[in-house]
Amino acid sequence: MTPSVTRTRQWLPYTAAVTAGLVVIAGAFVFVQQRDAGGEVPRTDCATTLQVNSSTEKAALLVDLAERYNRSSRSIDGGGCAQVHVSALNSGQAAEALATGWTHTGLPRPQVWLPTSSLWTGQLRLLDQAAGRAPQTPDRYPSIANSPLVIAMPQPKAELIRRRGPLGWGEILGLSGRDGWLS
Repeated sequence: MTPSVTRTRQWLPYTAAVTAGLVVIAGAFVFVQQRDAGGEVPRTDCATTLQVNSSTEKAALLVDLAERYNRSSRSIDGGGCAQVHVSALNSGQAAEALATGWTHTGLPRPQVWLPTSSLWTGQLRLLDQAAGRAPQTPDRYPSIANSPLVIAMPQPKAELIRRRGPLGWGEILGLSGRDGWLS
């Protein structure tokens, strides 16, 4: 094994992670406007793989963008090319997996994580702090995109929350649980 394979993977530095995320998102503006070149297949000569984990609601879009990027003839600085691989996991499950070493997901450990909301990166930071680990996310970072957040839940949970009174985002995240509002 090469030394880079045997060492523990770490998160990309913040600016590199933002740049990588923007590369994937920028594909929407570049590749959606272009027609698929009929029959093109992803390149196989790429030495670099970028592992991206996305929340489930935007994963299909990101998979499509990554596939289009992987079929393109784009190159990275210094020559060569990169393959983008997108996997999907509920943001709560991903935060917990990142906090516990990402060993039980069956998915590749991401270098870029795109959760539903920045609330989840804050939750991961709290989990790291509670465990006495170095934080995996910076404590202050600018948003690169904003979207409205809608919270939907089963009627019985809504009634429970209504009786409890006003809640903060941290409490709502805690009530939604690891698997979201599944029950």
